[in-house]
Amino acid sequence: MRVSFKETVHIVAVSALITIPVCLILPVILLWVFVGFWWALGYLVAFPMMFLLAWNYMRLFMKFVGTCNFISPKNKKKIKALRKLRYSIFSRLDSMIG
Repeated sequence: MRVSFKETVHIVAVSALITIPVCLILPVILLWVFVGFWWALGYLVAFPMMFLLAWNYMRLFMKFVGTCNFISPKNKKKIKALRKLRYSIFSRLDSMIG
């Protein structure tokens, strides 16, 4: 493994180990002080769910961008070739199966 890659991984890991607790603890304390205990508790409970929502949103957005790139007009020839290839594979499989 290259040294620069290891350093990047370590920097990202340390950054995540610092920012995630800060983003969790600081708002909980501020909410508890200024709004009340129940709002702080609600934020504390909702925080992991917000991570899951953000993760799924990012994953679906990346799929959407990939789909848009795939069906762009500049890829029409490639799509046509892939469609022909898929149909030929299906027809070969059909002839092999029976």
